[in-house]
Order: sequence, then C-alpha cells, then structure tokens
Amino acid sequence: MDKKRNETRIPGPCRAMYSDARGSLKITSKDPKVYPSMVYNYLSTEQDRREWVEAIRVSRKIMSQPAMSAYNSGEISPGAAVSTDEEILEWVANDAETALHPSCTAKMGPASDPMAVVDPLTMKVHGLDNVRVPMLPRCLRYERQYPCTCADARRKSG
Repeated sequence: MDKKRNETRIPGPCRAMYSDARGSLKITSKDPKVYPSMVYNYLSTEQDRREWVEAIRVSRKIMSQPAMSAYNSGEISPGAAVSTDEEILEWVANDAETALHPSCTAKMGPASDPMAVVDPLTMKVHGLDNVRVPMLPRCLRYERQYPCTCADARRKSG
C-alpha cells in the first residue's frame, strides 16, 4: 500500500470559477498574424480575490480529510508555507491559472447598437462580410466547444 500511496495522487486544481473581473481584447495590428492584446485583470476585484483565497482553503480542507489520506501525499503547490490571505494572493498572481476560458469579449446585438459586435440571430460580425462566430450570451464555466457547436448548428438550421 505504501508504494501505491506514493504513486496515487488526485489532482487538486482549485480555481475561481465565477470571477467578476473584466478584461479586454484589443486588435493591435491590421496584420492578422500579429496577436491581439489580451488583459485578463485577474485579482482586480474584491470578489475575485476572496474566491481565490477560499478556493485554496477549501481544497486544503477537502484534501486533509481522513477519507482522502490514501490519495494525499502532500501539497505540491502553493505549499504549506503559503498560508495568509496575502501570501495566497501573491501565489495566485505569480503562478495560478484560471479555468475561465477567455470568452464573452464581444457584445451581441443589432448593428444599431454601437457596442454590439455580433448579430445574435445570424452570428455575423458587424461590418465584416461573411464572418460568423458562435456566440453565447453568458460566460461559460466549463468547456465551450459543445455549446458553441450546438449554437452554430442551430444558427445553420434556421
């Protein structure tokens, strides 16, 4: 059992899933090979910071339960030395990743709305010929592929 205990690990990724932080995406060049500027603004709101600290603390609590002992050979990251809220937030700022797939960067609406980028009925990008993108009205907290595929199929069917 000892050998098995050392080889068995449950990945314990914890992430803030409902961030209220808002970032930006800006085109930086007319050259399509030049990447856009993406600013995520992680940790820019009180809620975002609170949820990250809570995510770390809850993950530690879960993994410290007796029922998990057979699967827990110790915390790898951020590590037990990171314990205060400030230390956790510093670790998040330097090393953490989000499960929030950058999405919901474009407003849907009619061309008459100056902030709208995509027509919600046709999925056409305003001002561009024959460019369509699958769009969803809310930010998803899971894989986007399937809902976007379904949205695109629905658009094509009718």
